[in-house]
Amino acid sequence: MNGNKDTASLITVLVVGFIGGLLASLLIFGLNKFPDDILANGHPLISAPFLAFLGVIIVIILFHAPIQTLLSKGQLTIKWGDKEISIAEIEQNIDEQFNQFEAKLSDLSAEIQQIKSQYGIESEDLPVSLGTGVDHVADTSINRIKTAFEWVRSDELAVIVYYLGTSKYKWRNQSTLIQRSGLNADRIDELIRSVPECIIRSRGKSGNIIYRLSDQARGHFLQLFAEIQ
Repeated sequence: MNGNKDTASLITVLVVGFIGGLLASLLIFGLNKFPDDILANGHPLISAPFLAFLGVIIVIILFHAPIQTLLSKGQLTIKWGDKEISIAEIEQNIDEQFNQFEAKLSDLSAEIQQIKSQYGIESEDLPVSLGTGVDHVADTSINRIKTAFEWVRSDELAVIVYYLGTSKYKWRNQSTLIQRSGLNADRIDELIRSVPECIIRSRGKSGNIIYRLSDQARGHFLQLFAEIQ
């Protein structure tokens, strides 16, 4: 494994060296053949934008592995003036906004269903109950989660893990989780606080309480339920 990495690094250095040498040769050739024209009128090969672009390309080639790692972990921070934001914060904000929209849409659907029920209007398009709860999650899914995750010791916690893992977004709003799991906020917090290393509780920019599985737990869950992705 280390031999392959060393070989790849050597190839990268050789490629960058070859490209740099080729460009340097072209530049030297141009300066020797047309020194007055290039120095007086400038040339694309020695223009600031081109040199900046070339520098960025070389940096990406040389440091593509650590750059990819930073992006995947959300550790890259963007700064302008006295403000800054990380990739992880951007991802969290996007997830939070989508979760808020999902919760509002679910509430609206529930209100429409209630109105239809009051007036005796039947509808095959809307579910009778949008909150699924413990009783509506398949026993096989609950048992699979409890078997795969040794820290899941109750059906209620298994249901929380199920709805956090099957979410399209990394973070899920408390209101959405309450609606989906059928559990109240206090019970959800009690269960989640018992496994802080596996389920993360946080507060979004808008003040809403949000939850997500840890990276390790989410990766394990996605492997466990690959058929629903």
